[in-house]
Amino acid sequence: MKKNVSPGKFSKEPVKAHSKPVKKPESKDQYPSEPIPGVVYGRNPVTELLKSDRDVEKVYFLASVQKSQLTDLFKLAKERKIPMVMAMSDKFSKAGLSSQSHQGIFALVSPIRYTDLDSFLQTSGPGDSVAILDEIEDVHNLGAIIRSAEVFGFSAVILPLHHSAPLSAAAVKTSAGAVHHLPVIKVANLVQAIQKLKDHQFWVYGLDMGGDVWSDSARIHFPAAVVVGSEGKGIRPLVRKACDAVVGFPQKGKINSLNASVAAGIMFWEVSRRQPM
Repeated sequence: MKKNVSPGKFSKEPVKAHSKPVKKPESKDQYPSEPIPGVVYGRNPVTELLKSDRDVEKVYFLASVQKSQLTDLFKLAKERKIPMVMAMSDKFSKAGLSSQSHQGIFALVSPIRYTDLDSFLQTSGPGDSVAILDEIEDVHNLGAIIRSAEVFGFSAVILPLHHSAPLSAAAVKTSAGAVHHLPVIKVANLVQAIQKLKDHQFWVYGLDMGGDVWSDSARIHFPAAVVVGSEGKGIRPLVRKACDAVVGFPQKGKINSLNASVAAGIMFWEVSRRQPM
């Protein structure tokens, strides 16, 4: 009997007693000695960054810093809908700030300029297709999915403001530069974004475990949007409910899930070959 496959939950093998791996502590030598590209650190530099028109992915603040000392920063970040994330010291070390006077805060500047959803919809056409990524938190999956979307002629990629991997230098590299050719849109609420797409005649297809088995006879209505869920959780229930249809792929093997970027690539190709010329 064939099973459906899509980026859903991984099956877990039973763990034998005394088989728990011992995690080796990371050496300080493994951390970069200088700030990585896109990092802005220090309270005044980050404050001025938030006052500018630069696109900012996230702002990280050290867990030991009192929030009362960052009141103005929190206000600016809220006004610009930029996530403020509490982090431990190793996050700062991985950003290359071990020996820097970071004052307990740093920001990640986006390597691209984001597109506004309303602006995109004003120029979208009847044959357009867009990708919606629901909580893809691995930067390499994010970059790979954006790459596939661009290769198969998608018009845009939509990301949630929270619980999404940052569009970092690593994501840009994994995308093979596709982010520079494809509009990327960030939204505060994916369900509301899906409703906006529907208001503009988009049909929304979820790619998730348990969906209807995909076949060559299946029809795709355009303009179309494809929702890709995370590998660990799949599509969130409210996002899934907002889709017009939820589909999965027939499977012949024993593994019951695919990497999110692989599943997305297959679905993007299916959409592309049915796209009106």
